[in-house]
Amino acid sequence: MTESGIFLAHAAVAPISGPAQAAMDAWTAEAAAGRQEGDEVWGRVRKTREVAGRFLGCDWDEVSLLGPTALGLGLVALGLNWKPGDEVIFDPLDYPANVYPWMDLVRRGVRPVALERSPEEEIRWATIAAKITARTKLVSLATAHYLTGLRPELSVIGPELRARKILLCLDGIQTLGVLPTDWAEADFLAADAHKWMLGPAILFRQTLSSFVTKCLCQSLGFVERRESGFSGSAKDGDGGGRKKI
Repeated sequence: MTESGIFLAHAAVAPISGPAQAAMDAWTAEAAAGRQEGDEVWGRVRKTREVAGRFLGCDWDEVSLLGPTALGLGLVALGLNWKPGDEVIFDPLDYPANVYPWMDLVRRGVRPVALERSPEEEIRWATIAAKITARTKLVSLATAHYLTGLRPELSVIGPELRARKILLCLDGIQTLGVLPTDWAEADFLAADAHKWMLGPAILFRQTLSSFVTKCLCQSLGFVERRESGFSGSAKDGDGGGRKKI
C-alpha cells in the first residue's frame, strides 16, 4: 500500500518500502556530509549480508550485494572456469537475462544447450536429463517463469544434478520474498530486491556449491580487497572448508 493507493504488481517493479526509503535517505545524508565510505557504512553492509544470509539459510559470507539480477547471472557465466567443449543447459523460454549470458559463451568454446518444452510445460527432471551429457557443467533455471509462473521441481532437480557434480544456477527474482523456494539446492542464486522484497535493485547472491573450488574474479578493486568474503565464497566438498571464488 502506498500513499496514493494499493499496489498489486509486485511481479514487475514494486514501490520501495518505507524502511528501505528511510535507510537510503540516511545513507545519502551521510554521503553528502563526506562520510560515504566510513566504517559505519561498511558495518551496515555487513549487517545487510547477515540479514540476507539468515533469510536464505546460509552464512553471511556466502552473500554478495551487487546490483540487478542480470549482473549476478552474468558474473557466473563470465567467472566460471569453462573449458572448450563444456556444455551449459538453459531454458530458451526464460527471461533474456537468464538466456543471453549462456548463449554468449559460445565465444569461449562452450556449447549452450537449450531445453525443449512448450510454454505450458513444467520443467521436470526428465526435461533436463534428456539434455545432460558427460560435458554438462552447469544448468541455469528460474525459480518461477516470468510469464506463466510455472516452477521447476527443484527438490528433485537439485539432488540429481549434485549427484552428477553438475552446477545449478537459479534466477530467483520471481519468488524471493513471496514463495518458499529450495534455495539450498542452488550453487548460485541471483535475485535482487525490486519485486516482492520492496527494495532497490540490490542483489543477494548465494554460493553453496560442494564442488566449486574456483571462479575467476571479474572485479578486483578496493571494495573486493577491503572486506574478506565480499565477493562470495563456496564450500569445498573435499575439505569441508570454504574457498574464495
